[in-house]
Amino acid sequence: NVDVALLLAWNYEPEILLKEKIFRKNGGKFLIPLPKPIIK
Repeated sequence: NVDVALLLAWNYEPEILLKEKIFRKNGGKFLIPLPKPIIK
């Protein structure tokens, strides 16, 4: 299983996070490197 996914399309972050609710509900996190590194 994947614990952390790299999200390079940071400008589409809100839409992607909404679509990936199940991944996040199961403990998955996104590493968003741009414009400022953050883990959500």
